[in-house]
Amino acid sequence: MLYIDGFALERIKDELKQNLKNKRISKLYQTDKFSLSIYFGKQKLVLSANPNMPIAYLSTKKEENPNSQPLFGLTLRKFLLNSNLDDILQFNYDRILIFKFSKINELGNTINSNLILELMGKHSNIILTNEDYLITDVLKRFSIEENRLRTLIPGVKYEFPIIKNKISPKSVDDNLLKSLNTEKEIINKIDGIGKFSAKNILLLKENYDEFLNKKTHPNILYANSNAKYGFIFDYLLNDFDIENLEKKYFDTISEMVEEYIFNTINSNQFNNLYKTIEKKVDSAIVKNSKILKSIDSVIKKNVDYDKFKEIGDILAANLHSIRLGMKSVELFDFYNNLDINIELKSNVSPQENLKRYYNKFSKLKRGYNYNIERKKVIENEIDYLLSVLNSIENAKDIADLKFIQEELIENNYIKKSVNKKRKKIKKLPIENAVLKFSIDDNYEILVGKNNKANDYLTFKIASKNDIWLHAKNIPGSHVIIKSKNFELSEDIILKAASLAAYYSRGKENSKVNVDYTYRKYVKKPNGSKPGFVIYTNEHSVNISPSNTI
Repeated sequence: MLYIDGFALERIKDELKQNLKNKRISKLYQTDKFSLSIYFGKQKLVLSANPNMPIAYLSTKKEENPNSQPLFGLTLRKFLLNSNLDDILQFNYDRILIFKFSKINELGNTINSNLILELMGKHSNIILTNEDYLITDVLKRFSIEENRLRTLIPGVKYEFPIIKNKISPKSVDDNLLKSLNTEKEIINKIDGIGKFSAKNILLLKENYDEFLNKKTHPNILYANSNAKYGFIFDYLLNDFDIENLEKKYFDTISEMVEEYIFNTINSNQFNNLYKTIEKKVDSAIVKNSKILKSIDSVIKKNVDYDKFKEIGDILAANLHSIRLGMKSVELFDFYNNLDINIELKSNVSPQENLKRYYNKFSKLKRGYNYNIERKKVIENEIDYLLSVLNSIENAKDIADLKFIQEELIENNYIKKSVNKKRKKIKKLPIENAVLKFSIDDNYEILVGKNNKANDYLTFKIASKNDIWLHAKNIPGSHVIIKSKNFELSEDIILKAASLAAYYSRGKENSKVNVDYTYRKYVKKPNGSKPGFVIYTNEHSVNISPSNTI
């Protein structure tokens, strides 16, 4: 949550005003459905009416500007390009900023315009008006039928939102403070005050001026490297759960906002991509598991195919005892040393009955052998998918997931999107998908982060006499120990083995069996899936998983 109430917005206004006042617009783009990028020379002002995060800030991020502009963007260019930013105002302490522009037209007349940014959640908007607040254009249009309180369409006079009669934070006196005992009372009575500001007013009730004159100190609270809260002030958070949160301070509000947005977008992209590819892999595992169950059922049903050959052999040895029209015959089973009753078709010859049993034997044997081979294929498929799932679970950032997505596309688990307008995306460097751990500058332990990286590590990076490690009989990363001509001690092998155990499907277990051998004994069968290998001459250790050395 990027926390911005009206009190905090005043500081945003002041920072933008300090940087942009009296500067001229050189370029303007509507970059998406909700946002504008307005350039003042090398400085870029971003205005966003995104309902999830409406904001105004100075951005240093480079972005590709769109080739075409929607009507609203074109209208803004027409009226605002080459305009001078004369002032930035705030409507009372509400979350509304007014950017006041002026420029000289072809006739030498001064044209004044207002660009209004309303930061109001799902009702956030950007409105262009003339100096008399007559609407020229609006990002999100609302007629009287759509919004009975306000009409926001071109040609209509802009009206500020109706707000309750509140007191300015600067007009609060001691008597009023004494009468306010809850956050809700403070929010309802003092203009521009939100939840966290109200909390701090209660905490600083005896020294309200300290709150009012609070210095701008932009900061972000992170949970597991994900931006959880963004604040413009260093709020007192006595009753706030920050035990497991890490705080980082920024020099400017814009720097904090940009980092928060960048982190949040990356986090959202990570979570969305994680869920997408995890769902694809889970679905493929479920599908193949059902196929495997069906195959096992067929194998179990056909496993006794030899008995039909035995019956055929018994019939062949006693063909002289069988007559046309017989429905069954009792004969001695010389395979099992007992008498058995054999069913016959009465309407066919003894030779045809014999042939029928041999044919059934051949058919069941072919089916059995086919399904045994098919079972191996499906089991390998499931093992591969589990190895991909292991890579997904170990992914730390969006780049890790994109490597895996690329692998799944290449192996036809995910369809490649066809978009002629989309630029060709460069493949990520595979070396970026290898983790590196150094020990005393003499040894380097390398860990593949996905199956493609495993193949690259084992067959491109490793030398034939490097030690190769892998969790035994479970999906996991390939691990290589590289040495600068130093002999490998047992301790080094155990450290590498603990990494192999951690970066496997067994990392939640207290102990994992890990195999290790020389790289020269590791082979990749032709046509096998990424990451699949066979190896010989291995030794094993039983070790606790660890991601540190």
